[in-house]
Amino acid sequence: MDLLYYKKEFLEELVIALILFISKLQDNLSFVCIVMMSLRSPISVLQEITQQKRVCLPIYNIENSSEIGQPFICTVDVLGISAKAYGTNKKDCKHKAAEKALEILGYIINTSNNNNNELCQPTCSLSTFSNNLPSANYIGQLNEFASGRQFSYPTYHDSRANSLEFAVECKFLDWSTIGTGPNKKSAKKMAAQLMLERLEKEDILIMNAKFQNLTLNKMEISKLTDKVVEKYSALPSFGVHSAIETEVEKPVLNMVSMN
Repeated sequence: MDLLYYKKEFLEELVIALILFISKLQDNLSFVCIVMMSLRSPISVLQEITQQKRVCLPIYNIENSSEIGQPFICTVDVLGISAKAYGTNKKDCKHKAAEKALEILGYIINTSNNNNNELCQPTCSLSTFSNNLPSANYIGQLNEFASGRQFSYPTYHDSRANSLEFAVECKFLDWSTIGTGPNKKSAKKMAAQLMLERLEKEDILIMNAKFQNLTLNKMEISKLTDKVVEKYSALPSFGVHSAIETEVEKPVLNMVSMN
């Protein structure tokens, strides 16, 4: 049994290593999470995500709760979002909080019970996976986009468009989009979706702008280099310097010889 257990552990680690390698080639962390959630607990998956993004690890805060039958409450802060969950014990509420954080970030998991409470299964199969998660959690995907490029997180400003729907404005970098819906949540989701669609086009422009700035910087450096070369090329040559130094040194040498 021990040998089988270690074989299983080894295979799990090997699969995860392969997944992480593929993720570096594809730059698709969502793909990694979908597969890893079939092998690890939500807490482990959430930690893996932050490590791959090279951001702060999740911060968990467990407190006593006044809820009947659920004496503990856990809050987790990660990747600019906060998730809260109740549980019958500290381990349970921490597990649920990590699970909820993954859902907010766009990694939807199956909350149904199985033989091992520490494992969670993805709601979609790999064959149906695409660049956008089937859950279409655009808010989480936009946060992931910002975090992966070390940008500030998007901000949202909501206001009632009319008596029937809400409007939410999403501001990110130099752009803004407005989403509408029957409630604030759906309006915010639409605003994030529109921003992602815009970024899909603008991302190339961002890279082009950075390249242009780099090219301009190189041109400025080249101009400065030419000016320096031109300035110092007008100075006396080495032979002239030597002659001047010789004329200055002669009186000094004569004084030394006289002494």
